[in-house]
Amino acid sequence: MDLDKLSQIAKNNSLNVNIKYKNESLFMKFLSFLLFFNKKFMTEYTTTINSTIYFPSRDFVNKNYITSATIFLHELVHVLDARSYNFIIFSFLYLSPQILGIIFLPLSFINIWVALAFLLFLLPIPSFFRMKFEKRAYLVSLYALNQLIKNKKIRDNLDSSKEFYLNQFKSSSYYFMWPFKNLDKTFEKSLNDIKMNKRPYEDPIFDIIDKIIKEV
Repeated sequence: MDLDKLSQIAKNNSLNVNIKYKNESLFMKFLSFLLFFNKKFMTEYTTTINSTIYFPSRDFVNKNYITSATIFLHELVHVLDARSYNFIIFSFLYLSPQILGIIFLPLSFINIWVALAFLLFLLPIPSFFRMKFEKRAYLVSLYALNQLIKNKKIRDNLDSSKEFYLNQFKSSSYYFMWPFKNLDKTFEKSLNDIKMNKRPYEDPIFDIIDKIIKEV
């Protein structure tokens, strides 16, 4: 079993996704320079841009297949959201408010003092929309992992995975996108629902995930 088969199954379910690898991409290497605050961007994190999913490396996938399969299903949520919102709108919302910092450059030619104010947006200000998109995707990760545990009879700990996912919202990995504790109860309730074979929320993505997992 490999990710190419997962990708093909997704395409058969009207999700046209491509898989690439960060260590083979000059663009990802450049992006890692910009995202200096995430030291593990190239080696441990998967990034989706439009319909292309960039895994760290082929070796990463081969050594961590169940993890990679769960990540793949997580990233499908971003692919669908980008399609639903329109890629440009989705990207703007996901990168807000930090993306407003780029206004500094053109505005600096007009009024440097006003332009300097926009540099404040480059600070780790909580990102409501990034939190919303990642919450949807990480709840799918929990659901997908539970399905894989049952179908593939693997050993894993959903509770520790939940804690790991929650930590992503508060750490530098996503630029401290949501350092508040209000997501804790949401994830705890969703985890209990998942353990009882319920979906954490209603969305067509779960029908696609169920189909993909059954086929693998």
